Amino acid sequence: MKPRLTYFAPQFLVDDLARSMSYYAKLGFTFGEPWEGFYAIGQLDRLELHMKEAPKNLDERRHRRDNEHLDASAGVDGIEALQSIRPQSLCHLGAADMKERYTTLPHHGRIQVWDIERLWQHAKDLPVTLMPLHAISDYDTVCWYGTPSNWGRLTCREVVEHIQRINVVTFDTPILLSAEGRVMDGFHRLAKAHLLGMSAIPAVQFAVTPQPDAIERVPAWLSKLFEPVGE
Repeated sequence: MKPRLTYFAPQFLVDDLARSMSYYAKLGFTFGEPWEGFYAIGQLDRLELHMKEAPKNLDERRHRRDNEHLDASAGVDGIEALQSIRPQSLCHLGAADMKERYTTLPHHGRIQVWDIERLWQHAKDLPVTLMPLHAISDYDTVCWYGTPSNWGRLTCREVVEHIQRINVVTFDTPILLSAEGRVMDGFHRLAKAHLLGMSAIPAVQFAVTPQPDAIERVPAWLSKLFEPVGE
C-alpha cells in the first residue's frame, strides 16, 4: 500500500479558548463542544486543529520544548512502507519508542494522552496504599495493542516482549491510578501481581485526574478492537 496521509493535527496552547475558536472558525474550521471546557478540536478537510487552554507557565513550556513534547500527530495509512518511521501509536497502543513517555485512556471515542513523567510529578506527594486487585477496573480490560499491519492484534513476538517486561518489573514503584480508578501507569506490574497470586498491589491514586496533554483520534487501524470505555 502506498503511504497516504489521512489527517494532520497540530496542537496549540492558547490563553482564551473561546476567542481562539472564534478566530479559527472565521478561517473555515468547524468545532464541536470543547472537552471539559479546556480542549477544542477544529476540522477543515483533513486538517485537525487541537487547542488546549493552558496558563503561560514558563517551566511547563520549557519542559515541553526540552523533552520534545507531543505538539502534533498524524494518521498515515500504509506507514509500514516508510521504514524510518514507527507506526503512529501511543503507549498501550504499541509503539516501542513511545511506551515509556506517554500513557493513554479512552474517552468518548477519542484517546486522552498524558506525559508519564509529568503525571508522576503531580503524584509525587500522594500516599501509597495497597489496592486490592479486584477493585481495579482495568484488571479485566484490554491494555495492550499491536501494530497497524495486524489491526492492533498482538503478534507472538509482541506477547513475548510483554512477558519479558512482566518478568523484570518490581513493585518498588507503585501503579498509578486516575481519580476514576483507571490504570495510568503499571499494567506490567499489575500482570505480575496476578501471576504471583497477590491479592493487592502498591498504588497511588489521584483525587482529581490531571488534564491530558492531548486528545487524539482512535487510529482507524485500531477501531476493530478498540472499544471506548465509559461513554
